[in-house]
Amino acid sequence: MRLRDRVSAGKRLAPSLSSHLAGDALLVGMAPGGVMVARAIAALLPVPVDVIVARGVHAPGNPHFLIGAVAPGIVLMNRPLMRQLRASHAYVDTAIADAAEHVSAAELRYRGGRMADAVEGRTVILVDDGLASDKAVRVAIASLRQRGPRRLIFATPFCDAQQAEMIQTIADEVVCLSYPRPYRGRHLFYERLEPLVDDDVQQCVQFGRPEESLAACA
Repeated sequence: MRLRDRVSAGKRLAPSLSSHLAGDALLVGMAPGGVMVARAIAALLPVPVDVIVARGVHAPGNPHFLIGAVAPGIVLMNRPLMRQLRASHAYVDTAIADAAEHVSAAELRYRGGRMADAVEGRTVILVDDGLASDKAVRVAIASLRQRGPRRLIFATPFCDAQQAEMIQTIADEVVCLSYPRPYRGRHLFYERLEPLVDDDVQQCVQFGRPEESLAACA
């Protein structure tokens, strides 16, 4: 399966999620790309869209290798890997602090200064544009779990089957349209997967809120 863009991904996901989007359900997009997918779902199924930011903690000297991840209120680190790579406590502490600062500032910016939507007792659907990093999804789910959702679902158009099985152990359900083998990255399954700037994400999160602009993000 190949999709035109993130908006097409949201339109394709929406029918599989319609039974979950009743009452006070909430879509939470993984920034940046998952927010656009969530907004496309919300355009068809009138549900509010919020955002969550996860930030990887990189190995010393290797920005492409993660030893952990940070989301609001949660830090998940691979301690055995930290020891194997001899990551010092000073390095790890600084990297975690930097990631937490980035997460907090980005979420505030994306929401236009407002607080996060309440999660407790609601069905929450965490949306991404393709499973790129299970570490980011795991820390995002852990962050949302601590806020007390009634049910927590992870939804994405493409994912690796093994990673999806792992996520299934921490989410109540995984909704995925395609499990390509081998899974070599989400960019292969879109005709257009353009980088998003802050304004794009802000417009997606503000979409449909009476106090905000109704600007579309696509």
